Amino acid sequence: MITYKMLTTALRNIGLSVGDTVLLQSDLLRLGPVQNDMKRDELLSFYLSAFQSVLGEMGTICVLTSFEDYARASIPFDRRFSPSQSGILSQYILDQRGSIRSTHPIVSITALGHRAEEICGGNHFEGFGWDSPWGRLHMMNAKLLSLGYGVAPDGMTFLHYLERLFGVPYQYTKIFDTSVTDDGNPINGIFTLSVRYLDFKVDYDQRSLKQNLLDRGLAAQVPLGRGVIYSTTCNAAELVAKDMFRDDRYMMLKHPPKFHKGTIPFDGQVD
Repeated sequence: MITYKMLTTALRNIGLSVGDTVLLQSDLLRLGPVQNDMKRDELLSFYLSAFQSVLGEMGTICVLTSFEDYARASIPFDRRFSPSQSGILSQYILDQRGSIRSTHPIVSITALGHRAEEICGGNHFEGFGWDSPWGRLHMMNAKLLSLGYGVAPDGMTFLHYLERLFGVPYQYTKIFDTSVTDDGNPINGIFTLSVRYLDFKVDYDQRSLKQNLLDRGLAAQVPLGRGVIYSTTCNAAELVAKDMFRDDRYMMLKHPPKFHKGTIPFDGQVD
C-alpha cells in the first residue's frame, strides 16, 4: 500500500520541488491501494496534500478538466458548473477553493496555486493555441507529470498541443458554436480546436515519443505502488517532438491515415 511518505518521497525523487508549476494527469487505479483503506474524498485529499506539501505555497498544480460532451453531444459548457471528464482527481482539484478553470469548453485546464490566474485566467478561444493554458505552460517550461500511465499510448494531453504547434497533416481547425458561459454569464467569441479528421482511422499512440524522452535522459520514471510516476518538461517534449516529426509526420499515430487524392485533406482535383 502507498503511504504518504512513499508518495512525497517519490514526487521529490522524480524531480518536483518547492515553487514548481506542474501539469498532472493521473489514473489512480493503476497505482493500487493507499494506506488506511481511505474513502473517495480522503483518497483525493491524500494525493492533493502530498503535491501541495512538495510544491509549497509558491507552487502550482494544473490538471486537465475536459468536457468532451460539448463536442460530442452539443451540451452547453459552463466554466464553473460543467464537470471534469478527466478523472476523479481533476474534478476534486476543480472543486477546491481558489482553483481557476480556463474558458475553453473542451480542453480546459484547472490550476490551483500561486500561478493559477496567470495560467488559466482570461478568455482564450483556440483550445491548443499559444495564448491557451497549454501555450502559457509551455512558455513557463512547466513540468509534465503522470501518475500511473508511464510509457502508455495515452495520458499526456500536452502532446496534442505539440501536434498543433508543428501542424500535423491529419488535423484541422474546427469551429464550435454551442453555448459557453461562466456561472451563467455568456462568454462571447468563436471557440476553435485542432481536431483529427474523422473516418481515416486516425488512432493515437504516444509511446514512441515518451520512450524517446526516457532514452535521451529527458524524462524520468520512478515506481509507486503497482505503477509508476513519469515526468518530463514542456521544453523537453517540444525538442523531442520536433526531431521526431521531422522524420515522420505521423509518428503519434498507430498507423498512417488512409487519405485519398481528391478527398480531405488533399481536396482539389484528382490527378
